[in-house]
Amino acid sequence: MLEAVTGGNIVLHQEGERRHKVGWLSGTYTPDLSLLMDKRPVALSTTAAPSRTISFRPRVPIDPLVDRIKAAFDQNPGWTIREMAVSLCIHPNQAARKLRQWYESRGFDLPDLRSRGQTLANVARPRNYRNLADAAYAMEQSGLLLREIAEKLNVDRNTATLALDHSYKTRNLKRVDGRTRRKSLAHKR
Repeated sequence: MLEAVTGGNIVLHQEGERRHKVGWLSGTYTPDLSLLMDKRPVALSTTAAPSRTISFRPRVPIDPLVDRIKAAFDQNPGWTIREMAVSLCIHPNQAARKLRQWYESRGFDLPDLRSRGQTLANVARPRNYRNLADAAYAMEQSGLLLREIAEKLNVDRNTATLALDHSYKTRNLKRVDGRTRRKSLAHKR
């Protein structure tokens, strides 16, 4: 049937990149419908039919995990890729790859996931240290060391430091570094 429509003339050419398993073939032909007629007189137009193109490209099966990741991405706009990956019990890099696969398979541009994470962390939800800033400041003013403040707040020392930095910044105060502060606390050496 294809030979009858094309007259046996299909011009093949390379598409995509010229690398192994990346490119594919496309065939261009001009259909000749007069070859299909049974020699019955039919009024055909004198203009040539437009050429057609066939891509000989196998369909890539889409992993069902891709649709689950995209659904989680759409349902939870406040989540970062890491949080989405934890909820699906996969590695964050795998979640990002599968999300990229979803967008590329449909011909869409992938949104910038790095800027999304930064935006979500700073705007959509305040970080944990911002909630702890006032309590950390009160404990520091009472004479506790950073290690003790972190233990009482049930966070690590880095988070306690961020909380103190945030509290000083919001109060427009200059924070004394830890070594100088420890020297001023005679009983805490």
